[in-house]
Amino acid sequence: MKVEQPLVSVVVITYNQEDFIEETLINIVKQKVSFPIEVLVGDDCSKDSTREILKQFEKKYSFIRVLYHKNNLGLVNNFIQTISATKGKYIAICEGDDYWVDEDKLERQFNLLENKKDCSVCFHSCMITQNGKNFMPPTKIKKWSKDKELSLIDALNEGVGYTLSMMFRREVYDRLDKDLFRKYSLYDWILKFHCLLAGQGYFLKDRMGVYRRHELQQSLVLINKVSVYNIRKSFLNDLLASFEGDKFEKERTLIQDYLARLEFSMCRFFMKKFKPISALKHFYIFWNKSKNIKTNNIIWDAHLKTPVSRTLTAK
Repeated sequence: MKVEQPLVSVVVITYNQEDFIEETLINIVKQKVSFPIEVLVGDDCSKDSTREILKQFEKKYSFIRVLYHKNNLGLVNNFIQTISATKGKYIAICEGDDYWVDEDKLERQFNLLENKKDCSVCFHSCMITQNGKNFMPPTKIKKWSKDKELSLIDALNEGVGYTLSMMFRREVYDRLDKDLFRKYSLYDWILKFHCLLAGQGYFLKDRMGVYRRHELQQSLVLINKVSVYNIRKSFLNDLLASFEGDKFEKERTLIQDYLARLEFSMCRFFMKKFKPISALKHFYIFWNKSKNIKTNNIIWDAHLKTPVSRTLTAK
């Protein structure tokens, strides 16, 4: 029997998530879709019962495939290997400790991307669950209260949505240099950023997923706030160097403004930690950057709603 080519690939990466992976997969297979899908799970050599659970789902559902890695690859390499093995026109992500709650999620995002040819990625609103309670972060309630278009400035301000809410075009991922993930570690932020460099984004206000906070997750955190700062600063400075000529003048201004605000954010962080010398260091950098780019006065205009760059593509 001929196997249908999937139009949407769902990527699940997991490691030692026996307490969560079943709920993740149950809610994926509940999706009501009018097109063929595949679910590709990358198991990073789990030592608990995660693999036994995966084998049960793989046996029961023909559209689920599992990559059982023989050695622990690490989060980033597991992500790269798993997503690179997908076959769909569009890719959705749901990490092994998160889950979806709307059975029409994939159908809605698929239809949106099919109808909006200039849209490269679609996100949706999510709840957070912690200690058995679901809630919406207060800072997100107003920001995520309506459907809206997304632009590069939203990626910089981290207002585009959780990774579990993403669906994006496969061609965007194919053009991306995968070494960027390894170099900068923040694979999900890099992916979101690149999607909004490649085209328009869109956000759906309906809460169709749940992001899980738990003790195991916290113990596996790879990088702290200072490391995130260093990675983002390095990535954006490298990106600035690739924006040559007058064509990218507005994009350069946008990123320079964000870098200045990043320094101010670190200044506040160190003040709260009662480290005034470190705080003054970042404030000095912020002050010098802001004198050149008129930080806080920049106008985010319509140019951000158009595709801007292919400079992150693999050579």
